[in-house]
Amino acid sequence: NIMVLTSGSAIEISNDGGVTFTNIKNTLPNNTITDVNFDPKNDATFVVTYDTYQNNGQKIYITTNSGQTWQNITYNLGNMPIYCVVIDHTNDSTIYVGAAVGIYKKAMNATTWTLYNENLPNVAIEDLEINYGSNTIKAATWGRGLWEYSLADRNSYPAIVITSITNPPTFATPRSGTSQFVT
Repeated sequence: NIMVLTSGSAIEISNDGGVTFTNIKNTLPNNTITDVNFDPKNDATFVVTYDTYQNNGQKIYITTNSGQTWQNITYNLGNMPIYCVVIDHTNDSTIYVGAAVGIYKKAMNATTWTLYNENLPNVAIEDLEINYGSNTIKAATWGRGLWEYSLADRNSYPAIVITSITNPPTFATPRSGTSQFVT
């Protein structure tokens, strides 16, 4: 039931499904927030990104206590906007960010971002999604279409390519009480 809402530089959290909200901005900068994403292993940990062009070192922040305190994890990504963020569910909790030029990644506890642009042109990344079934990360770019590549260290992992279901439901026959098997 945890949700985080942003508007401009404001950020608030609700722990009761949106009934009440609490301001968690604290030490975060007065810049426009572009994205928020939770660690899939811990709802108290989430990352916030900013889109400023200034070389101010204020692009990416993380909290591990639901916004009570924030840590700046911009490190070596100082002077370009960051538009989006996703966090993988690996042991390292790899964080991927989409920037004005490309995708960068780091393990949650690492202190350096590295470029992760295999066959990706120099382009702004507007949105990122992780597809666990195919072990891929997908990016929506600004003006250059979509990009997909294997998640870090998962190039040789198997992927789900085709799925089928027995007794599929329809609008006319919802199949209540009928066993359905997915292969």
